[in-house]
Amino acid sequence: MLYEIKRILKKDGIFEFSVPDFEEVCRIWLSLEDDWKDFFSDSEEDIKNSHWFGTYTYEYKNRWGYIIATIYGSQNGEGQYHRNCYSKKKIQKMMAFLGFNIIKLESFLWKSDRDPMIRCVVEKA
Repeated sequence: MLYEIKRILKKDGIFEFSVPDFEEVCRIWLSLEDDWKDFFSDSEEDIKNSHWFGTYTYEYKNRWGYIIATIYGSQNGEGQYHRNCYSKKKIQKMMAFLGFNIIKLESFLWKSDRDPMIRCVVEKA
């Protein structure tokens, strides 16, 4: 996908994206209790009730709850799958390899209090 973005983006064009901060998510995952509750469910009722593998919360309380969706994507709709993992260093190397100039590379929490994320804004050189 990044090759296609590079191909269609005009010179000096801006591309912005955000991804889970895999390095930070791994640190958090290792600190959590290993307390499996239930299998994944994508029924409408379970989604409405924040089932998240039987934890019924968006909080990072155990290794097998909502944090798994942070790693793999929610998997309850088209495109809701994570196919790769990223760190700031990996993004820096990828953008340099593709010839993009990084304008901004920052950490943030998705929805202000949830998933550790990386936001990147690049310009095509």
